[in-house]
Amino acid sequence: MRPQHDDHDGRPSPRTQTPRPDLWTDTQTFFLDRIREDRPEGETGRHRLAKSAKDAQKAAAKAEKPSAKAEKATEAAERYLTPAGPLTPGIAPVRGLHSSAKAGRVVALGLIALLGVSVAASQRGTPTQLDNAAQQLADRNAVADAADRSAPRTTTSASPSPSVSVSASPSPSATVKKVVTSVKPVAGLDQKQMNNALTVVKTGQKLGVPQRGLLVGIMTAMQESDLYNQASSAVPESFDYPHEGSSVDYDSCGLFQQRTSMGWGSVKQIMNPAYSSTKFFQALLKVSGWQNMELTLAAQAVQGSAYPYAYAKHEATARKVLTAILNVL
Repeated sequence: MRPQHDDHDGRPSPRTQTPRPDLWTDTQTFFLDRIREDRPEGETGRHRLAKSAKDAQKAAAKAEKPSAKAEKATEAAERYLTPAGPLTPGIAPVRGLHSSAKAGRVVALGLIALLGVSVAASQRGTPTQLDNAAQQLADRNAVADAADRSAPRTTTSASPSPSVSVSASPSPSATVKKVVTSVKPVAGLDQKQMNNALTVVKTGQKLGVPQRGLLVGIMTAMQESDLYNQASSAVPESFDYPHEGSSVDYDSCGLFQQRTSMGWGSVKQIMNPAYSSTKFFQALLKVSGWQNMELTLAAQAVQGSAYPYAYAKHEATARKVLTAILNVL
C-alpha cells in the first residue's frame, strides 16, 4: 500500500512531521548570555571560571586540615568547572541535563552559588589559621606579662594631706620610757636595799606623789626595816612569802612594818613591797598639810611611832638614794 502524500511534492505533510527543538543550542545560548553579563572587561568567561577554580584549589591546599566547607568547595569546583569543549567551557555535566531548558537554568543557578562559595572559602581563614593566630597572640601576651613581672617595681606614694600627716617627733604621751629594774647602790646600801628603794619611788610616781613625798617614803622605810622586806617571828605566815631577814615587833611585817591587826591588809599583801608602798603613800596623801610639815613629822603622821623624830636621821642618806634613782628614771 502506498504511503499517503499530500500536495507537497511527495514530501510528508507538515501535520505528520515531528517537531525537534534543539535544546542543546538553547542551553548554550543561555549560559553564554549569562557569562557575558557577569564577565569583567577584558576577561573571558573561560578565564574567570578557570581562575576561580585555581583559587579554590590553592585555598584548599594551604589549609593543613581543611574544613568541611573548603572540601565541598574543592569537590564542587572539580565536578562542575571541568572544561568540556571549545563551545561550552567548564560546564561538562550540563550535557547530561539537556533534556529540558528548565534543567539548564537550575544548573546555571547552582554554578553561580558554588562560585560564590569558592570565593568566600578562598578569602576566609581556615580553623587552623585562626588557631595559629590566636596562639601567636597568647604567646605575645605571655611574654609581655613575664617582662612586667621581671621589671623592678617603683611604688609612688602620694604626699599625705595635713590632716593625716605624722610628726617626726613623738608626743610626750607616746614616748616609750625605758624600764629600770635596778640601780647601782649608793651611800653604803647594798643591791637589795637599792631595789626596795626603787620600788618605793616608782610606786609613788604612779600615784602622783611629788618628790618631797618620795623622800618621806624612803626615810620611813629606812627607819622601819632598814629598807629590807622583813618577815616577823610573831607572824609565822610571813615566812611563806619572799622576805629579806626577820624581826619581831608585835605583828608588824614587810618594808614599812605594817600590822594586819591595824587594817593595813593581809600578811600576803603586806609582804609585797609594791603593795605596802602603795598603802603608805595613800595614807600620806590623806594627811592635811603634810607638804608643809617637817619630813620626820610627816612620816610620823602616817606611822604613829613612839619615836616621832627617829626618821630625821635618815634624811641625808635618803636624799642621795632618791637622786641616784631619779637620774635613771
